[in-house]
Amino acid sequence: MLSDHVHLKNTKVTKRKPNDLHQRYSDAQKLEAAKLYLVIGNNLQVAATLGINLPALMYWKKQKWWKDLLEDLRREDSIQLSSRLKDIAKKSFNLVEDRLENGEFIYDQKLGRLIRKPMLGKDAARIASEFLDKALKIDTKPREEEDAVIGRLEDLAKKFEELAGKKSPIQVTDVVYIEDK
Repeated sequence: MLSDHVHLKNTKVTKRKPNDLHQRYSDAQKLEAAKLYLVIGNNLQVAATLGINLPALMYWKKQKWWKDLLEDLRREDSIQLSSRLKDIAKKSFNLVEDRLENGEFIYDQKLGRLIRKPMLGKDAARIASEFLDKALKIDTKPREEEDAVIGRLEDLAKKFEELAGKKSPIQVTDVVYIEDK
């Protein structure tokens, strides 16, 4: 629940009408405000569009749940976009593969229909070159990230060694032993 106060968790929340000042806003209204804020980015416009008090919206923006909600919404959008881009890439790869294997479509005026003409070597070479460049970038990126993580871990190991090497000074007190006669 997108609650501003912990002690209000078990109370029933009804959807607040814009002119009713005695009710609280529902989670659905808060979610809608967060989504609209991501799109518009303007507090005043969000409050006016949804009929939410501007001070209430400003208060929500200071809450931890608001920041978490925006992060979740951004992550969800990123995942959806990534999925769509992967689908487009698959379709594009299939089209390129078909053109490489079967040739380009051209209209033959003598026959009055489309025929397949083998792809020119320069076009095939350009496609191969671009795909190889992309593949190399994809292969090297994880290695770069891995090297960066290893570097950070090595720095942490050095700092831990320094901390472990620092010992508190031992207090030594001279003791004089006197024998009883």
